[in-house]
Amino acid sequence: MERGYLLGSCAAVLFALCASACGGSASNLRPGAIAKDQGAIFGRVRVLNNGKDITGDCDVYFGGDEEARRAQPDPPPGGGDGFAGRFSSSAGAPGGAGASIVSLDETGWIFTTRAAGKAHLKQVSCSVDSLAKIPLYTGSELGFIVEGGDRIAYFGDIVVESHIEEQSNAVGASVLLASAGGLIGAAIAGAIEVADAASRGAPQPAELAVADRLGDAVRELKSRYGEEGGALKPYPSLAGGGLFAGGGEPPSSDPPTTAAGFTLGQNIGAAQARCTGAGLEWQDLGEGRSWCGGAPVDPGVPATVKLTACAGKVCEISLDAGADGEAWATLAQRFNKLSRSFEATFGTPAQRRLDPIDGCTDGIKACFDAGRARRGAAWSWPGGRYVSMSLHGGAGGDAPRLVVVYGTAAQADGKR
Repeated sequence: MERGYLLGSCAAVLFALCASACGGSASNLRPGAIAKDQGAIFGRVRVLNNGKDITGDCDVYFGGDEEARRAQPDPPPGGGDGFAGRFSSSAGAPGGAGASIVSLDETGWIFTTRAAGKAHLKQVSCSVDSLAKIPLYTGSELGFIVEGGDRIAYFGDIVVESHIEEQSNAVGASVLLASAGGLIGAAIAGAIEVADAASRGAPQPAELAVADRLGDAVRELKSRYGEEGGALKPYPSLAGGGLFAGGGEPPSSDPPTTAAGFTLGQNIGAAQARCTGAGLEWQDLGEGRSWCGGAPVDPGVPATVKLTACAGKVCEISLDAGADGEAWATLAQRFNKLSRSFEATFGTPAQRRLDPIDGCTDGIKACFDAGRARRGAAWSWPGGRYVSMSLHGGAGGDAPRLVVVYGTAAQADGKR
């Protein structure tokens, strides 16, 4: 490492060293003493660098919507360092004094409080190769909802994986985003550019994964806080809304092969005969898609069915459980009914999401009750099978909708 670089970075390093001293404990939650404007949160953040667990050398920065608008931390005094001011410090943390900082221990568990409303896991910074802490992830994608009262938000089991060469400090990484195909285990790599990163050797964002392991987290909560912790009511509020696919525990049963009287893998002609044989209307929508005006076998809720054929065989069965025009409250009841049934059969979903829509800022419960929210859950199996549920309030005055999808990997390949 060049001497000029070391001299230019001295001030940044001194400020960065303060981050460890200034960062709060990751387990400072007091369940019986949560302020009225605060909400409890819990979850886990683990950090790997080239496969080595460095979690205990890391800090996590949380911010609200205002802090999330700042994509980069302020440069510490004495700029000109090769990391472009990206050292962690109490002065240079995302959102400045408005952000809260927690220092992780080796377990990565976090039990703390945040202001009620939208929160963001804004940055993860770690010491690598005896350097001051540098950001391995910085962004505003990992948002989640924090409610107050006696509820505690579970933001997920997050793994941050970087690829810093300890001698050169060169970082190469990408963010793994779950597309719709993430429900079938597929992930796409999208490179996030940092200005002049290559020329300055600045660290790139790390790979992210967010898994839903709520059961493990609840057991840890009870183990740490006992009866006092048991008074809090956990609810899933996954960071990133479940868009960063982490998988979670595999379903507890085999994937379903049939839905509403149709079978995945059956010839589309046989599916048409099944529909019309039940006295229902059939329409060919083109491009391998077809519609049946009802369900030959009752799926538990009123529904019409859309089928997608891949190479002439059914690869996706989509149930429109709101086609009868029922209001939001009824669709929400149907979602709950199906969700209970699926969880009893398949276990905890690999992904869950609950977000306000249509500009609603009244808190997630009020937004949901008013039909200004979307809610989803998904289960996936090795080999590409998946089941997903999506309840949407309808933005801009559109009708609410509830869709349940049974699919296979062939659908993601686009081979129709």
